Amino acid sequence: MGDRSCGTPALIGRCRRRGWGWRLRLKRDLPVLEGGGETTLAACLARGARLLRDVELTERRAVTHAAMVHEPGRPEPWTIAMSEPPTVHRAFDHGLRWGLEATFSDFEARGLGLEDSQPRRPERLDRPVLVVTLALFWAVSTGMWDAVHRATPDEREPRHSSPATCCAA
Repeated sequence: MGDRSCGTPALIGRCRRRGWGWRLRLKRDLPVLEGGGETTLAACLARGARLLRDVELTERRAVTHAAMVHEPGRPEPWTIAMSEPPTVHRAFDHGLRWGLEATFSDFEARGLGLEDSQPRRPERLDRPVLVVTLALFWAVSTGMWDAVHRATPDEREPRHSSPATCCAA
């Protein structure tokens, strides 16, 4: 799984050669060959195409499937390249990576600053990573305990969720 900065035809080709599956976010202006002609993923989205099979990314003619979805609350739709046949659910799986983004951020610019440290002995990174991981665990656990045992009046009120959307059988 990766974001737009790593969703490239070259990476898709490497994944394919190694037999790995992929789900990579693509830039919407990426040129593709589809249906015998050249277009862009944005043009496919504009005409209403949401699930594309066997499109070729023109740079290296990397063949991939793609799904385009717009998650509520997100400013723009996601265009996800995937090794499996495209479905909306597979495209939304891309959102699962957000749980890791905060952790990466804590190890990088907002926290440990690992990208700036340029360690000479990478094997020594296990200690600071352990410390940050334990600190994050403690912070989250403390917040969860506090929400249960010292809830504010707003937190005590039952939340009304919208009914689930499903298909009638």
